[in-house]
Amino acid sequence: MSEKKTSLMDSVSALTQKIAKPLSRFASKPAIQAIQQGLLGITPIIVIGSIFITLFTFASPSIGDSGKAILPFLEPLAGAFIEFHSIAIVIMAIYLSITIAMAYAKELKVDQMNCAVLSLAAFLLLSGGLSSGNLGATGLITSMISSLITVRVYKFFIDHKIVIKLPDTVPANVISCFTALVPGFVLLTCCWIIKSLLGFDLSNFLATFLTPIMKAADNPILFALCVGLHGLFWSVGMHFDNMIYNAVFGTFATT
Repeated sequence: MSEKKTSLMDSVSALTQKIAKPLSRFASKPAIQAIQQGLLGITPIIVIGSIFITLFTFASPSIGDSGKAILPFLEPLAGAFIEFHSIAIVIMAIYLSITIAMAYAKELKVDQMNCAVLSLAAFLLLSGGLSSGNLGATGLITSMISSLITVRVYKFFIDHKIVIKLPDTVPANVISCFTALVPGFVLLTCCWIIKSLLGFDLSNFLATFLTPIMKAADNPILFALCVGLHGLFWSVGMHFDNMIYNAVFGTFATT
């Protein structure tokens, strides 16, 4: 009796399943989930900022060669439009340091507010403060890393009970504040030493390190691969963007 031939669709399905399983496991990791949720969390700010930069485009006489605004009645508001954009987009890494920390803290079941505040402080220390140029797209990877490390450090101290203990009669919100003191002091002191004493700029280091990788990835071959995988997964009823691209490639595409 001859063996039943495997159809092309069956072969494609089997190959897709082999690729999808390990990548899906990676995408389901708490840290990756937190990054995804954090990026989704800042989406409203990005969209609103984009609306205002569009309005600025219509209002500014510096756009185009005519020397006149596309919509002259909006010209008096051009400065206000770009100011809103700078608040929304130019410091997006600050927002991300909060949203990722809260999402990861939720995943690891630790205090979200403490983690968000410590994550923001850690990111600002590592970035060089509010006056640095690392608060926008160039600081996104730093924001992700500092957020994840902050929550992990906080959880380590909580799990090992290396915290200031107060009597049970003290209100819970006060206990929570004192709980964050020891992990916060250790974490923020380390960030201060790294940036201020050692002079190590994490954002610049990551930019230098990742630039060759990003340039290598920005080519027709990778684009064709992603398009091919997109069609391959959809052919067997799987959503490639949600399962793989957004979780793996999309995390770094924002830089």
